[in-house]
Amino acid sequence: MQACAACTAVYVGSDVSSDGSIIFARSNDFQDVWANHIIVTPRVDNVSGRLMPVCNDGTVKTEIPATTYKYTATPFMNSTAAHSGTGRDATTCTNEYGVAMTMSVSAFSNNDSLEADPLIKNGLSEFTAVDLVVCQSKTAREGVDVLLGLIDKYGSSESNIAIIADQNEVWYVEMYTGHQYAAVKLPKDKVSVFGNEYSLEYLSDYEDSITSKDLISLAEQNNFAVDGKNGEINLFETYSGKQMTTEYSHMRTWMGHKFLAPSKFHTDYNHNSMYPLCFTPDEKVSVPDVCQILRDRYDETKYSPDETGRIDMRVVGSDTTLSAHVIQVFPDLPAEMSCVSWISSGPPLYGVFVPVSNDCINISEPYSANQPSED
Repeated sequence: MQACAACTAVYVGSDVSSDGSIIFARSNDFQDVWANHIIVTPRVDNVSGRLMPVCNDGTVKTEIPATTYKYTATPFMNSTAAHSGTGRDATTCTNEYGVAMTMSVSAFSNNDSLEADPLIKNGLSEFTAVDLVVCQSKTAREGVDVLLGLIDKYGSSESNIAIIADQNEVWYVEMYTGHQYAAVKLPKDKVSVFGNEYSLEYLSDYEDSITSKDLISLAEQNNFAVDGKNGEINLFETYSGKQMTTEYSHMRTWMGHKFLAPSKFHTDYNHNSMYPLCFTPDEKVSVPDVCQILRDRYDETKYSPDETGRIDMRVVGSDTTLSAHVIQVFPDLPAEMSCVSWISSGPPLYGVFVPVSNDCINISEPYSANQPSED
């Protein structure tokens, strides 16, 4: 199940943000009538035997540690979950140790890779993963290990992208098939913007990386590996490729590059261009800048639906954005108050981004209200 198939994500490293914070964000696109709310899940100490769902319908569950951590989340209301038949989808979480996560930007693997390692029907889902990871991780690296360990054990039901951060580092994770994945630590002096598509090419471009044990051998043994520079496998061409690139997704990736680095990406959109995962912005980037990206409608370009009347352009700022969030992680604050989630509980085109600290213990009624499933 590819649930949120029109999301857009943003990352801003601490060295290129306007205030030295780490910033990452995602629009959560599917249906704007799927309502969510903001909650705080309390810490639980030394209670063993608890289970949480792995798959959407809850038929597969996994045991969680006896002690789990307090965290904020923005799940669907009960009415939405009941109507849609989905899991609760925490969407974005920040915990008491300053670990923050968002998932998922759905992406698309090619047929060769999916035939060699099919998705698992009752495997890990974007609607269950964020709760599972953040409730039990004290660092971003530990969160990556938890996420990838769940895929190793249960498999993945979707092809997805996740971002996991703490005060010291940020990890970007591409999940390709039932059991294959690659994670890289993002550089502090770069930014990223991407739609529903993979962008990771070479692991050697990054300071640190983690992969599934068969990521390379599966592709080589099934004859779909694509070699690139210096004989290194090109992950994008191997597990996805230009044949999976669509205007629907690729244009949003182009827009983000053009918005943050117009000096380098000033040319017109090109379907065949490979827009890099990480690039240097022209100027320092602020939270309002990121909010503007999440509201962007290809303004001042020939692709703007507001100017052309075209309805085939999939913009970032859409009526079908059910929510959006911008996460700030401050390196110089105590971990328990280091994260601020700027939450738009509806299309950000029309709404406001409300700040929620990971140090909060309660959410006011207008934002925390949960419509029951029977309504």
